[in-house]
Amino acid sequence: MFRLLPVPLFISVGLALGTAQAQADEIAYHIGLQCQGSQAAIRFGTDDDGGPIEWNRLPPEREKQWAATPIKLEGKCTLRDGTKLVVRSAEEQAFAYGMGGADPPGFFSLWIDGKKIVSREDFKPGYASDEPYYNTVFYAPGSLQRCLYPTSEDERYSGPDLSNVKALKCETTPVDMAKFEQDPLEMNGKWRAAIGTISVSGSGDPAFCRRFIFPSEKYKDVSAETYINVGPNWTPSKEVLAYLPLHPDLPLERDRASMTAYSPEGFDFDAAAFDFNNDGKTDTVVRLSAETHYFDGDIFLVKDNAVQPKAAAALAQEKSYEKWARQNAWAIVPSAEDRYMHRALFRLDGTTFVLEHPTNVENEPSATLFRPGASGLEPVCVFQMIEENF
Repeated sequence: MFRLLPVPLFISVGLALGTAQAQADEIAYHIGLQCQGSQAAIRFGTDDDGGPIEWNRLPPEREKQWAATPIKLEGKCTLRDGTKLVVRSAEEQAFAYGMGGADPPGFFSLWIDGKKIVSREDFKPGYASDEPYYNTVFYAPGSLQRCLYPTSEDERYSGPDLSNVKALKCETTPVDMAKFEQDPLEMNGKWRAAIGTISVSGSGDPAFCRRFIFPSEKYKDVSAETYINVGPNWTPSKEVLAYLPLHPDLPLERDRASMTAYSPEGFDFDAAAFDFNNDGKTDTVVRLSAETHYFDGDIFLVKDNAVQPKAAAALAQEKSYEKWARQNAWAIVPSAEDRYMHRALFRLDGTTFVLEHPTNVENEPSATLFRPGASGLEPVCVFQMIEENF
């Protein structure tokens, strides 16, 4: 259920959470912090459709003590003896498939005087888990007390008698601060200032690579289809990746009308004829795309130095694209096993590029720009989002 970490763990962040669908309301989850004397309370709450935050009712014996103490949404406070507390929360990645995929868990991390005491501990169950929700976490010098609801049912719909609050299960665990190390990411002001920006590495010219990076503020009110918001959703992005502002040629989109797209066996197929591998000769490229549990990404089937406009129609009749590719001497790029990577294909300044980013946003690097060549996809630029600390 929970864990204490005596050494720093470099994972990624947020502080107000995303939304989940429940009982026809759009529910957002929040976390707050109360500090009083030498004690603190980590509070959990929700709002319906952007309304006022409804904080979980405290255990009856604690309500009077905390009633007059304000709840700080910024997640920082200093106790009477100078002890500094920081708490952050976020949600795991949501998926369009799988049991409970659209309702991910919510988690939080806690630092005391720069030491990570709790790391990514779930306070809201998700992915169809039957674990109970957290009510409150209390801190006192030398201990943490976690109070959980008795069942996995959403505490907000328990009825007027508050029976679930009266039945809270509270467990106290000791916290020996001497066993915890300083979290270097919390103490590094320069690193923290870079959170939400995108770093660049790889063999390509850094100036060329940075052409694909734009301020996120510019895209605040623009369709998400025009950019790639790389990295976990709990990192407040200052920068995004984009290629459409560079006015590339998009052959697969441009030629859809003549080459026709199909959707057999859960895949979307589209095709075009152009120079895929940058050898000056025309190839035929079929893109396979899907968002399913088995395949969530894009790959390409490539027929070198040949124009076959009916390839997508022929492939649509087959049950296995891998078998069809082998039998008809088509290359699978990058490979049939690489099923969880999304890829955008475009031509820029006369050269074909593939920009890929992982389906699982926690995987690294955040994105890679490739130049197709004789030996396959050759990496040019590697992009990494500087993630919030969890």
